[in-house]
Amino acid sequence: MGAHDCGEYLMGADLDDQFRAARRDAEHEHGHDRYNGTISTATGVALIEVDYGRIPSKRIRAAAWALSGTGFDAPDGDACRTEKILRKNKIPQRLWKTIKAIAGQIDESKFGYWPAIRLPAREEREFKARYGRKGTHDRVWSVFGWAAS
Repeated sequence: MGAHDCGEYLMGADLDDQFRAARRDAEHEHGHDRYNGTISTATGVALIEVDYGRIPSKRIRAAAWALSGTGFDAPDGDACRTEKILRKNKIPQRLWKTIKAIAGQIDESKFGYWPAIRLPAREEREFKARYGRKGTHDRVWSVFGWAAS
């Protein structure tokens, strides 16, 4: 059995409630198999606060995925690789610690907690408008991690 990368956007007032609903929906659509390759294989979500500035959320996710599994805490060698990955994704140094925390959360386990990051205000407004929820107090999170398959 293996795992593949998977991600979802959750929208609502409460992250945990939306995660449980997404798991329920995935189990309904894909079955209760522990290896169905969906969000239902995750144990929960871990909210990680991100001070975006002008950084789009997709660059944050891309950098975290690139770092996951690289052994970025190793004392030699990988420190240079980590810096190259973060610079390539144009991540300012003030966010490096946050990105490492997100990548570490991804690496925990294919049955573990997925990192969740709330979208920046502009992206959140655009997402809500796209799905007919403009003007609501809903929040939008990006959750992603390994799905057991």
